[in-house]
Amino acid sequence: MRFINGYNSSNTISTQELIVLTKQFIHAKNISNVNFNVIESEYSKACDFVHGNITARMPLAQSFEDCFGEKNKMPKMNIMLQQSIKLIDELFKVMAHSHIQLIDSAFHRRKTILRYLVNDNFLSVIRENK
Repeated sequence: MRFINGYNSSNTISTQELIVLTKQFIHAKNISNVNFNVIESEYSKACDFVHGNITARMPLAQSFEDCFGEKNKMPKMNIMLQQSIKLIDELFKVMAHSHIQLIDSAFHRRKTILRYLVNDNFLSVIRENK
């Protein structure tokens, strides 16, 4: 989200501030194919998990240990991974608008690699916005 919004500072910025900036960017660019509800809810949950937020009731060290513990210790792992994939997909759509020149130049003459990393839908968004 920092990358999408061009927030280069190492200063702290809240999840809510990043969400507001992203929403403003989406509206300013008139991006219609993005499910902002997914970004807002899943990004907030992901931040709580990653930063070990007290409201998530998940101390970071314990969460990390759980990932490598017993096989059934994290029964919701598949659900969490699917939610993460949804979030990344939506963020890619926004990133295609925010950093199109960077993505296009980074994969100049290597669009097959980009297609492998993302998908054809993402590539079509880039082509449409060049």
